[in-house]
Amino acid sequence: MLFRTMKTGELARIVDRILEDYEVIGPKKIDVDSDGKAIHQFLPVTSFSEVDLSYEVAEFSAKTYFLPYRETLSTYRFEEDDWSQEINYRLQPRAIIGLHACDINALVRLDKVFTRDLFPSPYYQSRRKNTFIIGIDHQPCEDGFCHSLGTDTVTHGFDLFLPSARLRYRPAHGRGTPHGPRAGGRRRGRTGR
Repeated sequence: MLFRTMKTGELARIVDRILEDYEVIGPKKIDVDSDGKAIHQFLPVTSFSEVDLSYEVAEFSAKTYFLPYRETLSTYRFEEDDWSQEINYRLQPRAIIGLHACDINALVRLDKVFTRDLFPSPYYQSRRKNTFIIGIDHQPCEDGFCHSLGTDTVTHGFDLFLPSARLRYRPAHGRGTPHGPRAGGRRRGRTGR
């Protein structure tokens, strides 16, 4: 992995640059519950200002962008004695920002099921391959079980990970999925110090 330090303001510039070419999904505050606690969902955003990276949990998992509840897998046309089939895979690039380590670990597990089995899903693979993942560090959830399952840290399954250190981020680069370089592969950086 490659580590660099950047100020949090730089993240806004990066996301705004990504917005020029990608559909961007991020945690948005959509409401407040009866206790006054913010409710978040992963939704499309048009600027970094709509993203709330301080969220604790999202109402729905971001995995629905990889495994939608409903989708058309193929369309058939029948004409007289002939027929044709049209299959559409997701080709539009997308970025999902603000995933926690446990969410990324969940995607890594889905990768094992939908990309490496005897019958991999081309629909899942297409979505995963065309999605840029930006993860963020966070305090463990009060009622969460990430730590007990060992999913509170992540080493692969993302394109950029931002472990916070006060007002700075140290982004780690490394896809580590079946679609990109593996974690633990070739490393770059300073040596001898």
